[in-house]
Amino acid sequence: MVNLSISNVFKKQVSKEWFTEAVNATLNHEKIDTSTSDLSILIRNDDFLRKLKKQYFEINEPTDVLSFPAGDLNPETNHYYLGDVIISYPQAENNAKNSNKTTQSELMLLVVHGVLHLLGYDHADEETQKEMWNKQDVILGTLEGK
Repeated sequence: MVNLSISNVFKKQVSKEWFTEAVNATLNHEKIDTSTSDLSILIRNDDFLRKLKKQYFEINEPTDVLSFPAGDLNPETNHYYLGDVIISYPQAENNAKNSNKTTQSELMLLVVHGVLHLLGYDHADEETQKEMWNKQDVILGTLEGK
């Protein structure tokens, strides 16, 4: 299940369906059972993400997406809690403008990217970046036109 929390100021600009679709496409691609996996997506502002990045990574600047893997089993539901993906709506909007994309397509990219991080993928070096970017491209290709 996707737990979605959107700051009130951004609620009119986004749709829960976009996020659920992007999460499910990513989990299905990675052969993760969507019926027994949970995660949270938070849509916030730059200041919120900047504070988290400073607290956890000691970098005092905004970012577009942060992922915090959990990997816990919820004893009440027996669902695997993958973790939290936190997205800055203003950064997504800015990224979209800079790359001539829609904000929706940028948000989908950030969700896919964030969920792949929850699943253990990274882009710390050229090899892992290539693997992660390839997965993103394939997953986003399944979402195009939806």
